[in-house]
Amino acid sequence: MLKVGLAALPDSATALHVAVIDTGIGISAQHLPTIFKEFTQVVVGGKQSRGGTGLGLTISKSIIELQGGGITVESEPDKGSAFIFQIPFALSESNDQILMGDFDETSARMLLRNKHVLLAEDNIINVLLATTMLKKWNMNYNVAYNGREAFSLFGKINFDLVMTDIQMPEMDGVELAAKIRSASDLEKVNTPILAITANVTKEDHQTYFSSGIDAIELKPFFEKELIDKIDSLLKNITPTRVNLGGAQVQATV
Repeated sequence: MLKVGLAALPDSATALHVAVIDTGIGISAQHLPTIFKEFTQVVVGGKQSRGGTGLGLTISKSIIELQGGGITVESEPDKGSAFIFQIPFALSESNDQILMGDFDETSARMLLRNKHVLLAEDNIINVLLATTMLKKWNMNYNVAYNGREAFSLFGKINFDLVMTDIQMPEMDGVELAAKIRSASDLEKVNTPILAITANVTKEDHQTYFSSGIDAIELKPFFEKELIDKIDSLLKNITPTRVNLGGAQVQATV
């Protein structure tokens, strides 16, 4: 059962209130404190009760909290469970419609199909979110969990796009981008680079662009915005870089 409603909050705000209720096997009280932890699965009668990775609730909780909300669970064995979450929203004083732009989904699907993406990200939840979106749009991908591993893969495989986190162990996204732009292979040096980051300052973004990053998508990222950004990069809207003896030359295409 799904229940959806609005709840009033202070300061003229409101919250989307959602309850997902089932009549399944339920969850015992001893398991409730850990139900949202990574790789947690309920065991009943000495056996794992369901398949899966034990990451679904962890990912759901992360997405909700990134939007300023919270999630709770109420459950009783043999009776079922209720997962309840709220996400706050500020009420707009404008009646203007929000325009979604001229994103052409059909054209994007044709362009992105079978494109090969290198994803450099050390957070398993962000990896699952990003790869789920890439698979949905029929893109292929390799995952590296730090910048050094990503650069090694970059040297062995031809990628259409590099998606990189900024803060990673061993080698961060800025250093990874700089190494890619210094590659001796003229075809590889032009590979578009999309940074995925929660950093919002102008100074940080300028550092990223100076390293050779072409575009930035802010966390938390959403499917439409991410795919739109990838679509634009693969249409060669951004400048093309050519490495000439260590100096980078930009040519707009």
